[in-house]
Amino acid sequence: MRIKVRGLAELVRRLERLAPNMESGLRAVAMKGARHGAVRGVTHARRAGIRATGTYEQSFVAHATAAGAVVGNTAEHAVFVEVGRRPGRRPPLDVILKWLAVKGLISLKLPRLTDREARRADYAAHGVVVGEAHSDRQRARLRAIAKRRADAQKRSARKAHITAAMGIAFGVQRKIGARGTKGRRIMRQVARDVARYVRRELRRMAASLA
Repeated sequence: MRIKVRGLAELVRRLERLAPNMESGLRAVAMKGARHGAVRGVTHARRAGIRATGTYEQSFVAHATAAGAVVGNTAEHAVFVEVGRRPGRRPPLDVILKWLAVKGLISLKLPRLTDREARRADYAAHGVVVGEAHSDRQRARLRAIAKRRADAQKRSARKAHITAAMGIAFGVQRKIGARGTKGRRIMRQVARDVARYVRRELRRMAASLA
């Protein structure tokens, strides 16, 4: 921004007159830049495929400060997204299970076995045809056997389901602990975007003040 003056006194007067507008303009540019950075952060996160639960991209914030404005990400795992994780320490297992479930790699819903399915399996094991006429005593005995076997099958199916899911989660946990993870540097990209945006807005502000 250039100001043409005839002397030092005029320069002081011009700067004093411009100061309030410059300060308010700079604060406005800072806040607009922070908001632009938050939007760009979501874009970069989606391009990088960081959308398992949506927590990260929903945690971008921009707010004013005494010095201007800031933009950042408040997600608990934001630091690991940015700089990665060193080998050695393993991430929490519950977080991995949730991530696997969101990705569709495992299901957190336990399998269900209907009583009818259990009765059919039990009847077949005893050589009894479903629907065949039985005495009340025989039907009561078969129902009791079917109930016990159904409960056992449910427990077995659920145990197998949980064991398989935990096995996958433990495998991912061990791999991350051994190799670590690579940082995506989302905020570094945001900083570059904000710098370009702010420079453009400052040129506009200077032109309007001039």
